[in-house]
Amino acid sequence: MPELLTHAGGRRAGRVIFIDAKADRVPGAIEERPVDPAATGGPFTHHATLITIVGGDFEIGHPLSPPVGAALETLISAADSLTSS
Repeated sequence: MPELLTHAGGRRAGRVIFIDAKADRVPGAIEERPVDPAATGGPFTHHATLITIVGGDFEIGHPLSPPVGAALETLISAADSLTSS
């Protein structure tokens, strides 16, 4: 992700939110954590947050699993609360 942070550093955004998916826990679980600007090695000074949702099926063309689909509203709310703070 450091390369994305460096790319975002040239923009005028005051906050950057990255949304990602992973497959290492229970599908539908959501994690939120701040991103350390020092990790970029560049002039990035934005407030950056990574929101990760645990996926259940990563096959191309497959729909979201029910737990992931049910968690989308929580993910959207988490991102929305960051944009209004």
